[in-house]
Amino acid sequence: MPTGDDDDQVFEFGDFMLSPKERLLLHAGEPVSVAAKAFDLLVALVRRSGHLVGKDELLREVWPDTFVQEVNLTVNISALRKALRRGGTDDDPIRTVSAHGYRFVAPVIARNATVTHRVGRVTTENTDAYRAYLQGRHHWSQRSEEALKRATEHFQYAIALDPWFAAAYAGLADCYATMGSLSHLAPMNAFLVLTGMETLPLRMRRHCDNALVVAQWLEADSRVEWVNYAGLEKHKLHAAMRKYCPKGAGSVFTFGLKGGYEAGVKLVNSVRIFSHLANIGDTRSLIIHPASTTHRQLSDEDRVKAGAGPEVVRLSVGIEDPKDLIADLDQAMAG
Repeated sequence: MPTGDDDDQVFEFGDFMLSPKERLLLHAGEPVSVAAKAFDLLVALVRRSGHLVGKDELLREVWPDTFVQEVNLTVNISALRKALRRGGTDDDPIRTVSAHGYRFVAPVIARNATVTHRVGRVTTENTDAYRAYLQGRHHWSQRSEEALKRATEHFQYAIALDPWFAAAYAGLADCYATMGSLSHLAPMNAFLVLTGMETLPLRMRRHCDNALVVAQWLEADSRVEWVNYAGLEKHKLHAAMRKYCPKGAGSVFTFGLKGGYEAGVKLVNSVRIFSHLANIGDTRSLIIHPASTTHRQLSDEDRVKAGAGPEVVRLSVGIEDPKDLIADLDQAMAG
């Protein structure tokens, strides 16, 4: 067999395929995980298949210009044997020649880029398609999101070059399947999400009920100029809400203070139960004055157009006792 250092060669032994250039070991088309130095040892042995390779020669080739103990060679040979067994071979293709070195005894076929390449039972005569497939498998074995994107591109390129190259379709399917696994929740996170979903209907009912009570109180308060909540009977969209949202109008709404900008700033800085936050949908009640926070970069005219005039206050009503929420708003507006 050729023993040159031609990285464009691909070596086949049994159901294995070794590509030094792509640093890839496949068994029946599937990548076999091998440590870097163990892979280098395999390349050195396979290129000298049938010949005794001395320990000193392997140490010089795999660890050039580095002093390492012989135990490093022994450990990596052992790891390589385990990887080959996991790949599906019962016979050990690496024989130890006591006190001398190692010999790779499995028959090896070296294929150049100009010949037909075989992966399992799937063949392609397109060299570029085969090379793209190998690159795809290399990236796929890394399992990161970025590597999977690159693997997908390589498999798609291989298919474009040879539409009958079935192994490339299998690689593409593996990419899509692995991408799906990357988006899975961790077990504890999934448990917490499911636990929250079980009580979601109960919490939403409480959100809506509390919001209606608070909105009705604000509507009747003399310090409030207007309340924009579809759950109120006087609201222009109340009939539509009853038709399309019969269980409630939600928990987020706005209202306007007669004191304008200064009254809005004073209110959000004086509440004790409401949290001064810009997000919505929390189980805790939240409040914000958009004109002085989220929309302050806009001009006065643009803020009014956006529904964030100087008097506007937005509430996201939580699941606390509505009496406590009303008391909190009352003391904040009176203080």
